[in-house]
Amino acid sequence: MQSSITLSNMKRGAESQIRLDFPYDLQLIKAAKYIGCRWSQELTTWYITNNPVNQELISKHLGAIARIDLKQLEQDNEPIWTGSYGMKERIRNSSDPKRIIETELLTRIDDFEKYMKSRRYSVHSIKTYLTLIKVFFSHCNSKPYERITNEDVAMFNGEYILMRGYSSSYQRQMISAIKLFYARILNHKLQLRDLKRPLREHKLPVILSEQEVRELIETLSNLKHRALLSTVYACGLRVSEASSLTVRDIDSSRMLVNIRNGKGGKDRYVNLPNSLLYILRAYFKKYRPQHYLFDGQHGGKYSARSMNAILKRCLIRAGINKAASMHTLRHSYATHLLEAGVDLRYIQELLGHKSSKTTEIYAHVSKQAMIDIKSPFEKLGL
Repeated sequence: MQSSITLSNMKRGAESQIRLDFPYDLQLIKAAKYIGCRWSQELTTWYITNNPVNQELISKHLGAIARIDLKQLEQDNEPIWTGSYGMKERIRNSSDPKRIIETELLTRIDDFEKYMKSRRYSVHSIKTYLTLIKVFFSHCNSKPYERITNEDVAMFNGEYILMRGYSSSYQRQMISAIKLFYARILNHKLQLRDLKRPLREHKLPVILSEQEVRELIETLSNLKHRALLSTVYACGLRVSEASSLTVRDIDSSRMLVNIRNGKGGKDRYVNLPNSLLYILRAYFKKYRPQHYLFDGQHGGKYSARSMNAILKRCLIRAGINKAASMHTLRHSYATHLLEAGVDLRYIQELLGHKSSKTTEIYAHVSKQAMIDIKSPFEKLGL
């Protein structure tokens, strides 16, 4: 059953806030943190500054996974809701100077989205950049967007990103989004080279053993789910690549799978194992997909959220206590190839990596590489 979020008005100092009340739900908490909501220990509730940008963020990210209840907010006679419920035009027609400025910003953000689409950014990149730029402007809402300076970005970096302990990858994406927005939409380049950044994290990926992958897949009685997980692992696919696969991408005559428009807009081929072809033929015979190889419940692409939900259930059933996701199957595929003696250059091509440095991480998690290294402790004869 879908959770419900009740929105209401609250004051924090002189500033109007949106209060978000919902039952304990890790997915909702993660989404609330992502868009910049804060937790009040005193009121035991989440809250965020009430402005059109934040209303859009609530609608887009929380509204996608929960039902938004606006009744209490409307009873509080708060400024009109402008989230994704068809009310944006009411703000555009407002004569309030503050509202006009906010409307201009929303228009600029719309222009930013159009620019990225025209440059063929991936759907995921567009969604990420739009969210990040809205979070930034929400934090800096006391200053007109066209007056933002390098110092404002530095202050945001310290007060918002670093103090909240967000990852270095989040920080790099945020800075990239801000720079791109100002350079391409406002023709104003912010000089952010001197901005303090944390050292790049070098975390090793979680890897499942071949036996664990087998146990995962064997827990699946649903043929569609079995075919999906098998394809992701057998071909080393990204989640976005798996959801974009079409029926015609499976070339059984050449025993190849055509991965179209992967990361960076690159196409590539990967091998189609005989055992996978057997599973896919059984799946096709039963489900008869028309366009996408793995279509969603209501048509269109299979969502990343649904894929990861399947994997999480498999982990529980198989009794595997690892923080794995669908992408873990891709990491495991690459590691198992390396352990089988496949050259890193070929693995790089199969994974569609632009740089060999990205592929070299699997040398650090290869079990075989570790076995071949003898510790000097063994020579001590203790």
